[in-house]
Amino acid sequence: MIVAMWRGFGLLVGVTMVAGCASRPAVRDARLDLHAVRFDGDGRTIDLLTGAARDASATKAQFDRILDAMDAEMTDRRTRKILLFVHGGLNKPDDVLKRISDQLDYFRDHPVDFYPIYVVWDSSLDATYGEHLFAVRQGRKDDRTRAAASVSWPIYFVTDLMRAAARAPTVWLQQRSSDDEAVAAAWASMFGKEEEVRGATTRPATTTRPMRTQAWVHHPRNDKTVAFYDVLYDKYLADWRANGRQTSQIAISIGEDHSEPADWLGRGAFYALTFPTKMATSPLIDAFGSAGWEMMSRRTQTIVEGASDFQIGQGDIKDYVNHGAPGGLDAFFRRLASRQRDERFGHPAYEIVLVGHSMGTMVLNEALRRQTRREADGGDALPVTQIVYMAAACTIRDFADSVAPFLERHERTRFYNLCLHPTAELVETNAYDVPPRGSLLVWIDDFLSEPSTPLDRTLGRWENVVQAPYVIPAKVRGRVGVKAFELLRPGQVWWDRPDPQPQRHGDFSGAPYWDRNFVEPAAPEAAGQRRIKRATTRRVETLEREAVKK
Repeated sequence: MIVAMWRGFGLLVGVTMVAGCASRPAVRDARLDLHAVRFDGDGRTIDLLTGAARDASATKAQFDRILDAMDAEMTDRRTRKILLFVHGGLNKPDDVLKRISDQLDYFRDHPVDFYPIYVVWDSSLDATYGEHLFAVRQGRKDDRTRAAASVSWPIYFVTDLMRAAARAPTVWLQQRSSDDEAVAAAWASMFGKEEEVRGATTRPATTTRPMRTQAWVHHPRNDKTVAFYDVLYDKYLADWRANGRQTSQIAISIGEDHSEPADWLGRGAFYALTFPTKMATSPLIDAFGSAGWEMMSRRTQTIVEGASDFQIGQGDIKDYVNHGAPGGLDAFFRRLASRQRDERFGHPAYEIVLVGHSMGTMVLNEALRRQTRREADGGDALPVTQIVYMAAACTIRDFADSVAPFLERHERTRFYNLCLHPTAELVETNAYDVPPRGSLLVWIDDFLSEPSTPLDRTLGRWENVVQAPYVIPAKVRGRVGVKAFELLRPGQVWWDRPDPQPQRHGDFSGAPYWDRNFVEPAAPEAAGQRRIKRATTRRVETLEREAVKK
C-alpha cells in the first residue's frame, strides 16, 4: 500500500516537473545580485550566493544596492525606466536565475532603455507540496505547526489519495468538457465551409476564407464569448475610426488559427494512444496538484508581505505590532516610491513597467492592492506607466479588486492582458502527452481551483476575460488592451519571426514582453480582426429574440 502511494505521488511530481521546468545547476553570476531579489517560502529574501536568509537590514541593503546600480547605469537619463518581472508557478529558483543570466546577456548584446529587476521565488511542486505535508497547518507556519506536521503528515497524504479516488468521476467529467471543445474546433477546422470576410485592410473588400481560421468558436459554450467579442470589437473599431486611433474603448484582438486537417489528425492519434494515462493522472493532478496550488498561492502572498507568522525572540515585537513584517516585495515598492523625493538622488523621474507571468500576476495584484491603499492614505505614489500580464493565473475578481483601482488613480498607466489562442490553451501537451491536455490555466479552471462564479476563473484565458469586460471601469478602458495570439501549425517556430506568437503557457517567459509591438493588440481593421463568425453571432441574436418573445 505504501509503495503504491509513493509511486502515485512520484508519477505526479515527475510529470508536473517535466512540464514546468528541468533542474539545472546553481548559478554563480555576480550581476544577479544587482538585478534579482529572491524570496523563500516565508517571504524572506535569500542571499543568491550563500542561500542563507537575510534579515531586515540586509534585505534593505540589497534593495538599495539594486536601486543604486540602476541610478548609476541611467545617471545620464532624464527619466529612468525600470522593468520589474515576476515569474510564475512550477519553477525552481536555480532555473529562473539561469534564465535571468541568459536574458542579461541578451540585453548586453541588444541594449534596451530600461533597467531589469526580477523577483525570484520557489514555486516548484516538490517544495510547495512538501510545505503542505510538513509545515503549514490552516494558514500557520511556525515551530508548533512543524512539530505537529512531523506526526500528522501521513494523514494528510492519505487524505490526498482519498480525494483523488473520490473526485475522479468529477474530474473526468471536467476533462471531458474541455476535450469536447477541442474536438468541436477540430471538426470545424477539417470540415468548415467558406465564410465571408469584410473590412480587412490587407484583403479585398469582400473575400472568402476557410472557417477554420477561428474554428474554436463552433462549440456552443463559446456563443457568449463570440457575442461579447463582437460588441467589444465594434466599439473598438468605431472609436478607432472616430479618433484616428483607439482612445476610449478596450483594445482587443485575437489571432487566427492556422491549423490544417492533418494537424488535427495527428493530435487525435496521439490523444487516443495516451487516453488511458490521461484518465489515470487527472485525479492525481486534482488531488496533489490542488494542495501544491494552495501553497503556491500562499507564497504569492508571503512574497509581498514578508513572513506573516511572528515568532517571539526573532524580531522587534513592537515594530511588528505597528507595521507587520519588515521585508517582502511591498517594502521594495515603498523604497522605490520614496526614492523620488530623496534629496541624495536629485529627485529623478522614474517610469516603471510591471510584468507578471502566470502566478506572478497574483504577486503583483497583492503588491498593487497594498500600494493603492497606501497612496489613498497619503503615501508616495509609485510611477507605474505600464502593467503587462501574460497568461495570468489570477482570477478576474482579484484583478478587479487590485489592478482596476490602481488604474483609476494613475491616469498614465496602461494595462495589457496577453493570452494564448483559445484553442492553444486546450491542445497544449506536457510530458509526452501523458497527463491531460490543456495549459496550466485550463488545469486551474478545471482541477486545481473551484471557481464559485465566472469571475473566479483565470484572467489569462481569453474566453474568460472577454465575458467579463464590465469589471474594467469605463474611465480606464481606453488604457486597456486584451490580446490573444495566433495558433500556429505544430512544429512552427513561434519566436524566430517578426511577430512572435507564444503557443504554450511557458512560452511567455521567453517572449519579448518589453516590446510594444508584442504587447499591443492588433489594429481593428487589420486582417482577421473583423467579427469572428457571423453565423455564430446570428445564432446568439436568434436566441435573444426568442427570449424577448417569451
